[in-house]
Amino acid sequence: MARSASAGSKFFIGTTVGLDTAETDWAEVGLVTNLGEFGTSYAVISAETLGDQKVFKAKGINQLGSMTVSVLRDTSDAGQARARLAANNATSIPYNCKIELNDAPTGPSPTPTTFTFKALLNSYTTNISGSGDFVSATVQVEITDDITETAAAPGI
Repeated sequence: MARSASAGSKFFIGTTVGLDTAETDWAEVGLVTNLGEFGTSYAVISAETLGDQKVFKAKGINQLGSMTVSVLRDTSDAGQARARLAANNATSIPYNCKIELNDAPTGPSPTPTTFTFKALLNSYTTNISGSGDFVSATVQVEITDDITETAAAPGI
């Protein structure tokens, strides 16, 4: 599929087991309003030379990316509870994360495009803004391993 709407996309937090094992304990994070952006980027290494007044550039270290996930704060939501627990965990053990797009094709048991990765959930912060706004929260997700993308499929 060439394009799909963001509406209907979902974010899940799993456990700390290896992603190569079959993660089955996914908790969907409810009331997500924005998943932000994610993906690999490289630092830029540069050096300015005085004599010829040039800047030499090269790709540096691979940064696997981060996401800022915005939600309407709900203390009874199982996914948000897991995000709070992970954010309050002082260890550097990454959690399994999954994003599902809303692009599953038609068929008897279709599957959407899915992104899976390991990440540290570094914070769960509460946002109390203006009188016309909902109380919300922000989850900071720091990706620690390669992102695996599985294309949408019509099923069997």
